Amino acid sequence: MNLEFLKKFYGSETDIQVIIPRSGPIVDEVEKITPNLLIEDVGQFPGRQLKRAPVKTLWTVLKMSFVARKRMHASDLVYINTIAPLSYVIAVAWLGRKNVLLHVREIPHRLLVVIFSNWFRLFRFHLIYNSTATRRAFGMDKYKRGTTLPNAVEEVPELPSADSYMNGKINLLLIGRINSWKGHDLLVTAFSRLSELTKNKYRIRFVGDTARNQGYRKDELKKMISENALNEHIELLPFTNFPAEAYNWADIVIVPSKLPEPFGRVAVEAFSLAKPVIAANHGGLGEIIRDKVNGWHFSPNNTKELCAILDEIWQKPEEIKKLGEQAKIDFHEKYSREVYYKEFVRVMSDLTPETNA
Repeated sequence: MNLEFLKKFYGSETDIQVIIPRSGPIVDEVEKITPNLLIEDVGQFPGRQLKRAPVKTLWTVLKMSFVARKRMHASDLVYINTIAPLSYVIAVAWLGRKNVLLHVREIPHRLLVVIFSNWFRLFRFHLIYNSTATRRAFGMDKYKRGTTLPNAVEEVPELPSADSYMNGKINLLLIGRINSWKGHDLLVTAFSRLSELTKNKYRIRFVGDTARNQGYRKDELKKMISENALNEHIELLPFTNFPAEAYNWADIVIVPSKLPEPFGRVAVEAFSLAKPVIAANHGGLGEIIRDKVNGWHFSPNNTKELCAILDEIWQKPEEIKKLGEQAKIDFHEKYSREVYYKEFVRVMSDLTPETNA
């Protein structure tokens, strides 16, 4: 989406070169906008290999930063879409100019936050954050560095709806990767503590899979569901390239993340279909969800509060539609493509006035 908007902002004659680390479905989408596509190592943040071979890994990233410097030096404007291409973030130090925009979309672990925030302060390139929570995580408020631009989300297509709470059962959806912090286990724990009366008011679907080589997490989740005698209430479905079916099935979407989400894409996608959201009240979700206005929020990792919400909702089913209607309004007022582009133009005009002269 940002590539499309950059082309629109600077004009169809602008030559935009896109660099991505590997081939995939994104290639076809990029080539619709610009034929100038390069696939090469961008020195992505090393992750696990940093623990296995720290010296070799860091040396590789550093070497790639010289390649990144060369690429960046040849451009009038550089837009880095995430902090993941570490070599490009490092290369800013040798670039010696300010026409670099870094779009920060992550809230990493504390040590990395300290490292990146000091790097941001040392080298005065432009910063864009996808939420106020992300900006605050890097401690940039006190330095008045950067601007906040909430993500836009494509509206999820509406499909013929399944039977729902209007027929006595509330369909509750948790969609996303199964990992250590997305909160699948938290929901299972909370749900297991509800009365049988409340349990029988819900149907729950988990839609998603684990990362490569982490299939054991799904096995552990299945075991947990079985040990709590919840197989009749909770259904596990695999990852899908067409999540609209899952969203349309749901009456409510839940995002019980145990760590703060930088933004909260799932919540906004749910909003586009007038689905209210239950969410942990931290990170970007704390900005998106307004308690008992467009959804419900609970303190992070607090199963007692989550139980109370689930117990309350089925007794006031009319609230689901009411909050869902407000969620739809919020989507169009804050997170649609049209709203995003308007803010995108404002941010780009403020940050790069000389480029857009």
